[in-house]
Amino acid sequence: MASADVGRVLLLVAVVAAGTLGVVASAGAAAVPADPANDTVGWEDGRWHNETIPLDQSDGLNRTERRAFLARSLARIEFLTDREVRVDTNLTIRPASRYPFCGDGPNATVRAMRNARWEAAFVVGQRRDVTDLRGCDPPLAYHGGPERGGVVVLPEDPDTFRLDGRVLVHELVHAVQPEPISPFDRPTTDGLQARDAVVEGHANYVTQQYARRCGDEWVCERHPGSAESAVGPRGRAFRLAGMFGYGYGPAYVARLTDREGAAAVRDRFGAPPSTTEQVIHDTDEAPVAVRVEATPRGGWRRVGADRLGEASVYATFWYASRAHGAGVVDPASVYGSPEARRFLGGNPLAAMDGPYARLNYSHPVSAGWGGDRFVAYANGNRSGYVWATAWDSERDAREFRTAYLRVLRSLNATRSETGVWTVPDGPFADAFRVVRDGRRVVVVNGPSTRALAAVHPPAAPAGVTVTGTPTASPAAGTATRPTDGTGPTLPGVVAGGVVLAATVGTWRVRRA
Repeated sequence: MASADVGRVLLLVAVVAAGTLGVVASAGAAAVPADPANDTVGWEDGRWHNETIPLDQSDGLNRTERRAFLARSLARIEFLTDREVRVDTNLTIRPASRYPFCGDGPNATVRAMRNARWEAAFVVGQRRDVTDLRGCDPPLAYHGGPERGGVVVLPEDPDTFRLDGRVLVHELVHAVQPEPISPFDRPTTDGLQARDAVVEGHANYVTQQYARRCGDEWVCERHPGSAESAVGPRGRAFRLAGMFGYGYGPAYVARLTDREGAAAVRDRFGAPPSTTEQVIHDTDEAPVAVRVEATPRGGWRRVGADRLGEASVYATFWYASRAHGAGVVDPASVYGSPEARRFLGGNPLAAMDGPYARLNYSHPVSAGWGGDRFVAYANGNRSGYVWATAWDSERDAREFRTAYLRVLRSLNATRSETGVWTVPDGPFADAFRVVRDGRRVVVVNGPSTRALAAVHPPAAPAGVTVTGTPTASPAAGTATRPTDGTGPTLPGVVAGGVVLAATVGTWRVRRA
């Protein structure tokens, strides 16, 4: 379902363990008609969308309750999308310890890329392994297709969990969505996040329409989510960078639906935006191809490459401002709604309520992004990286470099006569060269000044090529026409995840 950092496809959903039974009473539910002679929109397997069904989750869900819960949820999806859906699925409940996709973890290359990426974002220092720090972290639910249990719920304690109806609807939307392109067709952080803006954005968009009808029109199963304090600052950084599709995708899908209709949303599953810039600014601007061609020396070797994208640029400066006091981005500006604060703080269900504007990824320091290339290097147990960026204008490039130097200064970095910045101690103690040449800015990182010259030549822009001409993006917060095309895709490293198969259909969502 969702992509997080390079090397992983994440699945966001929520099941809430032990809590009070949270059935919302309906103030004025409509009378339920008799079953139709033939299958019709809003009715599925003997259940109408506005029907009250007997569910007692105090002792779990028995087979009859699961079937009724599934049928009514599908009927509600039919009502919201105004189309008949046909899907072969079921509801399976098993302990989180039986999540089948953890395995032995990613290989050494994926681990190294993850470590380099999160070190470059100033979130996890080089002495920590990101994969070990985060663990497998099974999703709380996912849709694996009928051959893999259908909607699979993974509570910590199956005997006491309470299944929220929003979770079931979210996963069932995935079951009936048009089949999206494979994550391997978007093998970069930026490309995966743009893809998820369609796949996860649409699932949350429909779920939000469902949630708006709970209480006044429908009786729904609702249960409180986890507290905001469950996720600390570092966890918020992971969520902001990895949950772009959930946190921003619904707003993108809503705008696309209003402007071009349900068919445009359907088309995006086969041809999603290629960059987060296209999603944030509703633009068809293709990224320029940035290549780092310089050959490392002195035993240094390339580990892998990625394109991080505009959303990652914003997330980097947001976290540096929040955790290190860099003062580039106002930390509060990320919250586009009250639900956004709860969502980023650890409550997945908050992404399924409220207005579509959830997390904000637009800021002047990142809005001029035109393309980038992130390359990780290794030499024994030492690591380094090059982050080459292209910007729409020289002014944008200067803003990025100035902001980056503010981050280094917040880590007590000092500048030498040769222009090398050194962070003296702490988890990010390293040497940095930050060079601008016109609309290009190249950041070179290594464990020492000498290592910088081995990782990448001192004249940093040399050895970096940009193909294509950046075009000025709309100002932060403005929108133009969305894209249905693709831009250059750079080689990256990605680990396996769950790819959801679905049926093709046209979506038209009824709004509350």
